[in-house]
Amino acid sequence: MTSQCCLGKSAVLLLLLSQDADVVGSDFLGQAVIPVADIINGQLFDKWLDLTDTSGQPLFCRDKSGDKQPSRVHISIQYKPVGSEDLSELRPNEVPRIYFPQRPGNKVTLYHDAVCTPGPVPGISLAGGGLYSESSCWDDIYVAIQQAERFVWITGWSIWTDTMLQRQPASPANSLSLGELLVQKAQQGVGVLLLVWDDTTNNMPGLGPGVMGTSDEKTNAYFKDTEVTCVLCPRQGGVEDSLLQKVQRGNMFTHHQKTVIVDTALTPGHRPAAMLNEVVPTRRMLAFVGGLDLTNGRYDYPSHPLFDTCAPGGPHCTDMYQGCVE
Repeated sequence: MTSQCCLGKSAVLLLLLSQDADVVGSDFLGQAVIPVADIINGQLFDKWLDLTDTSGQPLFCRDKSGDKQPSRVHISIQYKPVGSEDLSELRPNEVPRIYFPQRPGNKVTLYHDAVCTPGPVPGISLAGGGLYSESSCWDDIYVAIQQAERFVWITGWSIWTDTMLQRQPASPANSLSLGELLVQKAQQGVGVLLLVWDDTTNNMPGLGPGVMGTSDEKTNAYFKDTEVTCVLCPRQGGVEDSLLQKVQRGNMFTHHQKTVIVDTALTPGHRPAAMLNEVVPTRRMLAFVGGLDLTNGRYDYPSHPLFDTCAPGGPHCTDMYQGCVE
């Protein structure tokens, strides 16, 4: 097995644990210790190491003839300092050791909080001159979904159909809820696909609407007889996981994706390259990635009000998520 691990500046020992992969659980088989001083010079460390228990006592096994032998593991490892890598093939400012290479032709907008007042931000200067200009995340998401013509794809830990992406006083009074907006787009022929985390505790006796209160069953029921495709998906264990680990991951862990992907109009002046079939795209893809679930308790301003917005008629009067307070 080949893998990489990051070594902290103050590390003294590198501890390697050996475990088996049973149907249920994964038992501790032993551990091997490598002093950092033995690898920090960058030379290849290639040795058989004795396995010990957690207290450092040697472990033994029996060979085919029944003789007792020390338990050992073969380790081949080489330390490479950060900054010593060959970065010649990377583009300027590209981050090394990532899943996907840097792609040209993208425009990135940074958001903070669900809602803010669009415009220049004093004190934040851009390298090319001028001030950084911020935008309002949930207002932009609402408009992006509203203007989509071909597809709306959303993944989320929780997608609450009653979520009001646009609220008074900054937004028009006739704004639709998220559920209403998605149903409307699907009725217009837009492909609307939702992948929502399945809180499996929803279906366990005595746990009510689920431990996490994600409203996933309500969301699924809301879209049941509509043109919206909604799929509840629990977190899946890996192929190397034991049966018990798969159950644990499915019931205790989530897929923490938060994405909204839509088609949108081309940026003025932008001429995309022709695709393989020589067709020139007339729309482009717009994605909101990470950050906020489109659910209750997420609507917030930079001033972070606590109570005054919860009064009747306020933007949080019907929208609060606090699992510790009833």
